[in-house]
Amino acid sequence: MLVAELLSTCSHPSIAEAAVKSIGFAFSARVARAAEDDDLPLGEFVARAVMEFRDAASEADWRELSDVCQRQDMPILCGLHHILEVKLELHRGWQGSGAARGPAPDIQSGLCCA
Repeated sequence: MLVAELLSTCSHPSIAEAAVKSIGFAFSARVARAAEDDDLPLGEFVARAVMEFRDAASEADWRELSDVCQRQDMPILCGLHHILEVKLELHRGWQGSGAARGPAPDIQSGLCCA
C-alpha cells in the first residue's frame, strides 16, 4: 500500500529531507522556515510531521490522504505534500502566504498533487 510506504520511508529524516526537496524549491523553503522556527533540521521536521500524522490521524484524515495519493504519477510525494501542508496550517505562529494549503507544488517533473 502506498500510504504505508510513505509512512515507512518518510519517517527517516534523510529520506524525508530528500523527498521534500524533490517536491520543489518553493515548497521545501516554506517547510524549511517552519523547521527553523522549531529549531529542527529539515529532515527531522518532516519525519516528525509524518510520524505525528501516523499517530494522530483520524479515519477521515486517512481517507483524505489515500484519496490524495490515488491516480497520481508520484503518489508518495503527493501524500507527503498533503501531510506537510496540514502541518504548516497547524504550525504555531506560521505565517502562510495566501491560500489555506499554499500554492501548488513546483515539482519539475510535472507532478500534480495540489
